[in-house]
Amino acid sequence: MKVSTQTRYAMRMLLELALNEKPYERLTTQQIATNQGISEKYLEAIANKLKKAGYLDSSKGIGGGYLLRVPPESITIGDLMRLMETSFFQIHCVKDADTSCPQYDRCVMVEIWEVLEVAIRNVVDNITIANMRDRFLEKNGRSGGSYTLDQELDAIGDIDIALKNAMDEQNGAETETAPNVINFARRA
Repeated sequence: MKVSTQTRYAMRMLLELALNEKPYERLTTQQIATNQGISEKYLEAIANKLKKAGYLDSSKGIGGGYLLRVPPESITIGDLMRLMETSFFQIHCVKDADTSCPQYDRCVMVEIWEVLEVAIRNVVDNITIANMRDRFLEKNGRSGGSYTLDQELDAIGDIDIALKNAMDEQNGAETETAPNVINFARRA
């Protein structure tokens, strides 16, 4: 899985807006680009996409710039990845595998990819821009929220349960393959 520069820059732009100590004061793309070390021209294109998706409010002229339109607690990394990426963790043999792959009934790899896809979605859909902001403030010795990676992982849930539930959901019920996939995932 490769995360595009566009997604990373979108995350950094929203982080910069979430860090703004005057949340009703707009930031220009020039300010954000300078603070984040990003090309202003490239950032403008990303800002337009974020604006169309409803994440940003903008105005032009003196005092113009960008504001977050929605609270940073409601924007997940998964939301951004689905918006910015052309394909979000898609393995060709998972999509429509039951109808397009002649080996589907005996294939174990498709089960691994499906479990991995669920696990990745569980992570990116549970980390918000607010979590990033709080972690940034913590790492840089400034006050902020109490976000820690351990807390986030606790919120996501125990990996054994997540993997088992994913397998149960995939197979419609508990099966013998779930423990094997879980054991496989533990060794990786």
